[in-house]
Amino acid sequence: MIKINLIPASEIAKRKWDTQRVLLFALSGAMIIGMSFLIGMDIYEWYNYSTLLKKIEYSIERVNKDIQKVELSMSKDDRYLKSLASLISSAEPKSHSIVPFLLFVTADIPSGMWLESLDFSGSVAKVQGKAFLDDSVGDFISKLRDSGVVSSISMPVIRHVEGSLGVSEFSFECKLKRGTYK
Repeated sequence: MIKINLIPASEIAKRKWDTQRVLLFALSGAMIIGMSFLIGMDIYEWYNYSTLLKKIEYSIERVNKDIQKVELSMSKDDRYLKSLASLISSAEPKSHSIVPFLLFVTADIPSGMWLESLDFSGSVAKVQGKAFLDDSVGDFISKLRDSGVVSSISMPVIRHVEGSLGVSEFSFECKLKRGTYK
């Protein structure tokens, strides 16, 4: 079979050039779309990062406010405990079972822990407070048990305070001893 090309050579070259131009324009368009997509992704990621940074800054501000509240509460409790200690120290230390207990509590409370209430009912004292570390509550109770001012201590209830960073509430009851103390 013989094939005869009826299209002139210049027309073939022109069509070849038109095809190359179309492909070049298509490739250029694809590159522009790809670059636009990449730039759009960068802008989206930047927006996400800036939103995340704003959330982190807000969280840091909230934590700083919580810390300021805790520090204020601790300073108030500290002033109260110091005035209570001076009042107690002026009393006869061994005349009543409450006095040695209060002397111990005001002198040996660890840092990062503060008392919110001391309720006395007969020879039972109910202690409530807050602490940054649960271990400090355990250490305090161990020291209290070893001090000899209490005859028994109930199992402490410790729970995390919602919305605070590492602050726990605690409460326990103890039976005060009468008589001589260490």
